[in-house]
Amino acid sequence: MRIAFLQMDCAEGRPAHNREVVASAARVAAAEGAAILALPELWCSGYDLAAATRVGAAGRAALESEFEALRALSADHGIALLAGSLLEPWDGGFANCAVAYEAGVERNRYRKLHLFRPLHEHRYLRQGNARPKTFEIAGIRAACAICYDLRFPEVFRPLAAGGAQLIFVPAQWPRARIHHWRALLVARAIESQSYVLGVNRLGRFGAIEFPGQSLLVGPAGDVIAAAAEAEGIYYGTIEGAEVERLRRDFPVLSDRRDDQYPLGATARE
Repeated sequence: MRIAFLQMDCAEGRPAHNREVVASAARVAAAEGAAILALPELWCSGYDLAAATRVGAAGRAALESEFEALRALSADHGIALLAGSLLEPWDGGFANCAVAYEAGVERNRYRKLHLFRPLHEHRYLRQGNARPKTFEIAGIRAACAICYDLRFPEVFRPLAAGGAQLIFVPAQWPRARIHHWRALLVARAIESQSYVLGVNRLGRFGAIEFPGQSLLVGPAGDVIAAAAEAEGIYYGTIEGAEVERLRRDFPVLSDRRDDQYPLGATARE
């Protein structure tokens, strides 16, 4: 299956521009035969959380309308969307919410569990209260974590136990720690024996530089597709059967000692 991912400058204060970039990418990726298009974290608002969350009722309604616009986009272009994340009015404040749509149907909604305190996300966002779960999209079992979640392997092992064949990680990961980004994406793929797709943004917010370097990593830890430090749509191929073959031939997941370190309930819808 061909999968596309969009690396873009998530321009703060320019939501209409960001929406047009995404709509254009959906049209192009669908025409190029991609079954799925994946987007970065907070692609519509950018990272200016102070400004983005300083809204009244009209602003909240506008944020909520972004979800419906993505639903329509998936229906209009016949392409499934791992739609990165959006600010969602939730629990009396705002959540960093990842969504997925296929043929106009919402397949997944996940609110970021781990807020990045060094950049004060906890001042502006509500912490999610449910771990991610696996879901079906475009004929593959997928799951989604968001950016800082990548540092917590406890999130990923239940997804593997829940059958995840593709784990999607939208991000706004800065250049200062980009070597962690690459290493952690490969590590999460190897330990979960699944494809891991990390989609990072480009551009700057204040003194923070975001270099892109999005990666699609295979279930054995091989890099299948790597984005340059440039805006654009990138492509790779994933096969659910390859995940199942690897898990059968190299059965790490079934060799766990749950009597010594119990996994608990698997993360499956």
